[in-house]
Amino acid sequence: MDDLVKPIAPAEDPQVVYDIFRAHNSGLRIHTDTTIQAALLSQYPSYTLTSTTCDLISYAQAGHAIASLNENVHPTLRSSTFEPTVRQPLDGSAAGRLNQTIVFGRYDYIWQDHRFQVFVVDGQNSLQCDRRYYVLHQPRQAGERDQAGSDATEALVLAASIWSHQNHEQIWVYDQGRWSKDEELWRMVQNGSWKDVILEESTKKAIMRDVIGFFDARETYAEIGTAWKRGLIFHGSPGNGKTSTAKALMKALMTRPKPVPTLVVKTLAQRSFGPQKSVQQIFTKARQTAPCLLLFEDIDSLVTDQVRTYFFNEVDGLEDNEGILMIGSTNHLDKLDAGLSKRPSRFDRKYCFENPSFKDRVRYCEYWRCAQAHTCLASNQSSNPGFSKKLSSRPAAATPSTVPHHIASITDGFSFAYMKEAFVASLLTLVQDSAEEITPAEEEDDRKWGRFGNLLQKQVVPLREDLAR
Repeated sequence: MDDLVKPIAPAEDPQVVYDIFRAHNSGLRIHTDTTIQAALLSQYPSYTLTSTTCDLISYAQAGHAIASLNENVHPTLRSSTFEPTVRQPLDGSAAGRLNQTIVFGRYDYIWQDHRFQVFVVDGQNSLQCDRRYYVLHQPRQAGERDQAGSDATEALVLAASIWSHQNHEQIWVYDQGRWSKDEELWRMVQNGSWKDVILEESTKKAIMRDVIGFFDARETYAEIGTAWKRGLIFHGSPGNGKTSTAKALMKALMTRPKPVPTLVVKTLAQRSFGPQKSVQQIFTKARQTAPCLLLFEDIDSLVTDQVRTYFFNEVDGLEDNEGILMIGSTNHLDKLDAGLSKRPSRFDRKYCFENPSFKDRVRYCEYWRCAQAHTCLASNQSSNPGFSKKLSSRPAAATPSTVPHHIASITDGFSFAYMKEAFVASLLTLVQDSAEEITPAEEEDDRKWGRFGNLLQKQVVPLREDLAR
């Protein structure tokens, strides 16, 4: 046992490791891309060579080419990283997986009857992960440069680049100084539906006309001689439908015969440059993607004094913003720069998402009474996939027709989020089927409002107290 815990003997010269580390970090910097290209050309002098950042391997994995890792000629270097699951599994399965990344490797690559050798080199540094692909094309005759091969390589890179620029069940998200494709957000948006948006019908139609109609009105904008661009602001207290409305709009746009993509901006912060650079990157991407929806989350926290001039220049400047519809959401309209909130040529219309009126609260209660609402809730309860089935099998889930008006009358000042919490808490209590005895007073209320209706009005009490704090 003593041998197992015996300390490691010190090195003869502990300074050596430190000196190597210091020398590496203080050494002369070299251009990695140039170095690798020179090394490859020294080994393959008669080949055509192209360097690109386009992900040719993902392009092949999507079925557009054939890529086979070849470990017979050159060594392959790998790196394994742990990727946790988006949500913690509740069935006891693994909470993540190991992703194996090729740091250096050679692929035999076939595209449209052309054969290539593709080297993948992952050159990491402190600011970014610079992954590059080096495409070598076999010449038809030894000792000759193959112009046809060079043309084929350019065609391959162009096709793969166009494919990479497109969304494939993903949504572009800008965060921490870079654009990335978010598959989880795409899946969440698939649940977006106008049926789940409880707004005044006139407001809902106006938003749909402004957003959906914008992408059908290019010729109309041209006829009246104005730029085909528009901006909207969604404002109001939290929990009143700004996010659900945005999701419904995104879903409607991506399911059009000619889909319209959405770009989502979360932050402007980045490590390598200031937020001003982020503003430029955001609008450059939007112009490349247009027609598109450009969505700014919490725009009051994004457009600060530090970037306001840069932001206004991108919106108003000489660059062509044709086909870009901007939506900025905020919980605090009073904190929003007047150059945005009171300048129609930037953000033309404002839509207020206020606490629901009595009429809307009644509609919301009716929404939760229907079977579709139960199904919607079940889809959000991953831990209990039989949630809606349990509700439908319980007579106590039925409520008298008077309940929606009653609940609406005692929830004045509630946001939709507060009302949802009352329903969710009541439904969970009903499903859990508490064994507590029911008092005579509760029995009387149950006869009047139904078991669920009685639970619902009880949940309103603590929420009202929370709201008053």
